[in-house]
Amino acid sequence: MPDSKQAKAPATQKVAPAPPPPKAKDAPAAPWELDYGDGSGNGLRFWQEEGKAARFSYSPMTPELSSSGTYSGGSPNRGELTAGQAQALWTEARRLESNTALHAASRMKGTGSFTITSPTGKGAFIVSRSHLKPWETLVKPFRKE
Repeated sequence: MPDSKQAKAPATQKVAPAPPPPKAKDAPAAPWELDYGDGSGNGLRFWQEEGKAARFSYSPMTPELSSSGTYSGGSPNRGELTAGQAQALWTEARRLESNTALHAASRMKGTGSFTITSPTGKGAFIVSRSHLKPWETLVKPFRKE
């Protein structure tokens, strides 16, 4: 006969599962275009045509066009994006777009200018220099300096 004073094992507690990680903000359905002008006059264009791979084009500032007459943003570059690269670009672009506290009222040297075109419309916004570091880190591999 079991001892009635024996300690009972604690009841198993059910623990709620951890919430899923936040979902990346998906790229819109093709065709889409994401244009970025950095604070030094260099341009990056990312786009995807329907049924094709996403692509990029880097158009650097040249000394002939720079205000100093000497600045160069490097050499032009073009190529194809992986699905992961396109997703990462859209996730960060949407983060910057949705957080209006990061936006600048007007285009000034050092700000980043974004234009997004998709089947649902076209939008543009400007981000203050101090908030561009994550984006600049993300797009650095597409530049050819």
